Amino acid sequence: MTFPTDPLQYPPGAAAELSAAAFADESGVNSRGQTYGGAAEINDDSRLPDLVAAFGSEMRPGYVKASDLRADPATDKQSSNVRVVPLLSRESEEVGTFEIGN
Repeated sequence: MTFPTDPLQYPPGAAAELSAAAFADESGVNSRGQTYGGAAEINDDSRLPDLVAAFGSEMRPGYVKASDLRADPATDKQSSNVRVVPLLSRESEEVGTFEIGN
Protein backbone atom coordinates (compact mmCIF):
# COMPACT_ATOMS: atom_id res chain seq x y z
CA MET A 1 0.00 0.00 0.00
CA THR A 2 1.33 3.43 -0.87
CA PHE A 3 0.12 6.87 0.08
CA PRO A 4 0.23 9.90 -2.18
CA THR A 5 2.80 12.51 -1.32
CA ASP A 6 0.48 15.32 -2.34
CA PRO A 7 -1.74 16.06 0.70
CA LEU A 8 -4.46 17.29 -1.65
CA GLN A 9 -4.82 13.73 -2.94
CA TYR A 10 -4.95 12.22 0.56
CA PRO A 11 -8.60 11.73 1.61
CA PRO A 12 -9.65 14.06 4.43
CA GLY A 13 -10.25 12.33 7.70
CA ALA A 14 -8.16 9.28 6.86
CA ALA A 15 -5.59 10.08 9.53
CA ALA A 16 -8.37 10.74 12.05
CA GLU A 17 -9.96 7.37 11.21
CA LEU A 18 -6.64 5.61 11.85
CA SER A 19 -6.09 7.37 15.17
CA ALA A 20 -9.70 6.73 16.20
CA ALA A 21 -9.28 3.02 15.59
CA ALA A 22 -6.05 2.96 17.60
CA PHE A 23 -7.72 4.90 20.43
CA ALA A 24 -10.68 2.49 20.63
CA ASP A 25 -8.30 -0.51 20.80
CA GLU A 26 -6.33 0.81 23.79
CA SER A 27 -7.12 -0.81 27.12
CA GLY A 28 -5.60 -1.13 30.55
CA VAL A 29 -5.84 0.01 34.15
CA ASN A 30 -5.28 3.63 35.24
CA SER A 31 -3.53 4.84 38.40
CA ARG A 32 -6.88 4.80 40.25
CA GLY A 33 -7.40 1.12 39.54
CA GLN A 34 -10.14 1.74 36.95
CA THR A 35 -10.17 -0.34 33.80
CA TYR A 36 -10.47 1.52 30.48
CA GLY A 37 -11.01 0.48 26.89
CA GLY A 38 -13.40 0.11 24.01
CA ALA A 39 -16.70 -1.71 23.99
CA ALA A 40 -16.97 -2.78 20.35
CA GLU A 41 -16.67 -6.51 21.04
CA ILE A 42 -18.61 -6.50 24.32
CA ASN A 43 -22.23 -7.66 24.31
CA ASP A 44 -22.82 -7.86 28.07
CA ASP A 45 -22.90 -4.71 30.22
CA SER A 46 -21.25 -6.53 33.11
CA ARG A 47 -18.10 -6.95 30.99
CA LEU A 48 -17.70 -3.23 30.20
CA PRO A 49 -14.55 -1.55 31.46
CA ASP A 50 -15.05 1.10 34.16
CA LEU A 51 -14.24 3.81 31.59
CA VAL A 52 -15.58 3.17 28.08
CA ALA A 53 -13.84 4.80 25.10
CA ALA A 54 -16.03 7.43 23.45
CA PHE A 55 -15.91 10.53 21.29
CA GLY A 56 -17.57 13.44 23.04
CA SER A 57 -18.96 16.70 21.85
CA GLU A 58 -16.66 18.29 19.29
CA MET A 59 -15.33 14.75 18.49
CA ARG A 60 -12.86 14.84 21.37
CA PRO A 61 -11.64 11.36 22.36
CA GLY A 62 -12.10 10.35 25.97
CA TYR A 63 -13.92 7.95 28.24
CA VAL A 64 -17.38 7.71 29.78
CA LYS A 65 -18.07 5.94 33.06
CA ALA A 66 -19.86 2.66 32.40
CA SER A 67 -22.18 3.54 35.28
CA ASP A 68 -23.24 6.69 33.37
CA LEU A 69 -24.11 4.55 30.37
CA ARG A 70 -26.21 2.22 32.54
CA ALA A 71 -28.05 5.03 34.38
CA ASP A 72 -31.83 4.83 34.23
CA PRO A 73 -33.08 7.78 32.14
CA ALA A 74 -36.36 7.78 34.10
CA THR A 75 -34.47 8.80 37.24
CA ASP A 76 -32.33 11.36 35.44
CA LYS A 77 -33.27 14.95 36.26
CA GLN A 78 -32.66 16.27 32.73
CA SER A 79 -35.92 17.04 30.95
CA SER A 80 -34.97 16.36 27.32
CA ASN A 81 -34.30 13.05 25.60
CA VAL A 82 -30.60 13.86 25.67
CA ARG A 83 -28.48 13.18 28.74
CA VAL A 84 -25.14 14.93 29.04
CA VAL A 85 -22.46 13.13 31.04
CA PRO A 86 -18.81 14.01 31.64
CA LEU A 87 -16.20 12.94 29.11
CA LEU A 88 -13.13 11.89 31.05
CA SER A 89 -9.43 11.39 30.50
CA ARG A 90 -7.90 7.97 31.12
CA GLU A 91 -7.21 9.18 34.68
CA SER A 92 -10.88 10.19 35.28
CA GLU A 93 -10.33 13.93 34.91
CA GLU A 94 -13.14 15.75 33.11
CA VAL A 95 -12.13 16.86 29.61
CA GLY A 96 -15.48 17.53 27.97
CA THR A 97 -19.02 16.24 27.62
CA PHE A 98 -20.70 13.23 26.02
CA GLU A 99 -24.34 13.22 24.90
CA ILE A 100 -26.51 10.13 25.25
CA GLY A 101 -29.76 10.02 23.28
CA ASN A 102 -31.06 11.92 20.32
